[in-house]
Amino acid sequence: MEKVIMVIGKVGAGKTTYAQKTSIEQPAFLFSVDEWMANLFLMEKTKAIDYPWALERTHRIEDQMLAQLKQCKRLKQSAILDLGFFEKDHRIRVSQKAQELDFEVEYHYLDVPEETRWARVEQRNKEKGETFSLNVDRGMFDFCEGLFQVPREAEVNGCNLIIFDFRA
Repeated sequence: MEKVIMVIGKVGAGKTTYAQKTSIEQPAFLFSVDEWMANLFLMEKTKAIDYPWALERTHRIEDQMLAQLKQCKRLKQSAILDLGFFEKDHRIRVSQKAQELDFEVEYHYLDVPEETRWARVEQRNKEKGETFSLNVDRGMFDFCEGLFQVPREAEVNGCNLIIFDFRA
């Protein structure tokens, strides 16, 4: 059966790196919100990114990704959603939509300590390598910390919750 893997984690947890690696190993079609945001919207942004601006565009991207999941199902193709999934309600909404399309859903939660994640973000900001899409300063990092809700077994409702210590 085709599945949707929802990659969950805080900023700097290694979600995109993990999703890229997993999409090759599984194999699965990869939907990465940072890539879509960079290619579709960041070039038009003239001021610093604020949460309402980013959230509006993230919702548009997510709607398009969910529409594309229908094609994945028709093609019998699994998918990986690298959307961060900071909030419980967001995870539940997306997992329900995937289940309605008859996908098996897995939550892959990358549990990484804050100091490790911040060091990764600083390195990514400096090197601007393959997974870089936008500069994340300490204020944005801390703001996102406050948004994140740790996934719990009680919320998964028919999904598998797999927790990874992704420090490598």
